[in-house]
Formats: sequence, C-alpha cells, structure tokens
Amino acid sequence: MRTYKRKPGSRAYVTNYSADQLDRAVRRVARGESILTASRKHNIPYGTLYNRVHHLHIKKVGTPFRLTSETEQLVVNAVQKLGQWKVPLDGLDVRFLVKSYLDKQGVADNRFKNNLPGIDWLKSFMKRHCLTARLADNVKPSWAEINAVTVGSYFDELECTLEGVDASNIYNYDDTNVSDNPGSKHIICHRGLKRIERKIDHSKSCISLMFCGSATGVYLPPMVVYKAQNVYTVSE
Repeated sequence: MRTYKRKPGSRAYVTNYSADQLDRAVRRVARGESILTASRKHNIPYGTLYNRVHHLHIKKVGTPFRLTSETEQLVVNAVQKLGQWKVPLDGLDVRFLVKSYLDKQGVADNRFKNNLPGIDWLKSFMKRHCLTARLADNVKPSWAEINAVTVGSYFDELECTLEGVDASNIYNYDDTNVSDNPGSKHIICHRGLKRIERKIDHSKSCISLMFCGSATGVYLPPMVVYKAQNVYTVSE
C-alpha cells in the first residue's frame, strides 16, 4: 500500500473539532455572542470561525476533481450495469474507461500520465462512491443467461411431473469439480453484493465427483469421472 507524503510547507487539514461544533459556534455568534468568545468555548481557531461567519473561503478544501460529479456517476452506473451483465470491470478497466473519456473530450490532465488515472485516484473514486474490489466467480455463458423466470418455470413443471410419484423413486444428483483453478480476478463493484460473476469462455481440465441420493435419504456410492482414456487396465 502506498504511503502519502505531504509536501513541505503544505497545510495539514487536520482539525481538533467536528463539523457539529463549528455549526454550534456559528449559531452562538448569530445569537449575538462574539466570535472570540465562541471560538474559545468550542476550541475552534478564531480565523476559521471568522471566515465561516462571514462566508469567506467556503470552497471545498483540496484539489478539484478532474471529472464532474455527473460524469463520475455515469462511470459508476457503467460499472454497476456491466456487473449485472456479468462482464464486470476491474481497476485497470475503470482507469482506461476514464482515459478514453478524457481523450474523446480533448482534455489533457497533467495530473494523469497520458491521461490515465493512477491507483491513488482509483482508491479515492471507489471510496467516494462506496465501491469495493471483490473476487468474481467464473461462470460459463450458458449458465450466466439463466434468470429467475427460467428457474421459476422449471420448478413449476417439476412439481407437475413429480405429482403422485413415491419419494423413494425420486433421486437427485449433483457433482463437484476438482480442478486447477483458471484464476479469479479482482473487479470493482458496489459494496454489499454477496456474489459477483464473470463470464469466461474457457476452463481447464478437472475431475468430476458425482453424488446421488433419494428423497428418503438413501445415498448411492459416489462416482468419479476422469477426463482420460484407459484409466484402468484390464488384465486377461
């Protein structure tokens, strides 16, 4: 993680009072109390309180944002929408998205090298818009297209099909894979999401372990499926 080093002579914007204390001090002055008395009671610098009472230097502290709040919100919307489409963006994608926007607008920002925002900008951007980095679950495109309507329709048909069938004759089977992981990727998404998926067109070899059991709790022996030929040699 990077450690920010403040430039010599620059002002450190660290205060010993809260915004609520400052507002209370301003209200005291509005009721007739002197600025000096209010600043001492609330432990606020006289100059700070004077400027707030007289509406001086009220602009936001720090370097102005390169993108407007409306443009940043459009970037956030794009990140969230692409995540819903299961093609989420990682940090580098977001940075190049901003670079593409600046290039098309004909803007050259000397704070960004070749108009490409840095990692520090990305961290601040994510913090401003409550975004976080998560590992995406890799899923095949065919699985990613399944939606709630499809699932609901399947179970409606299944209920009709199994009507009158004894539970001992109903079996369900599932499988799990033991494979070399194709690798997960940190992507940018909104905080609070439990699962984020990323469609991929490739996967690596794996061994399938299949399990089967009936509705009455009877389990069949597990089956192992290898991706190979002539696993067992039969001797004559």
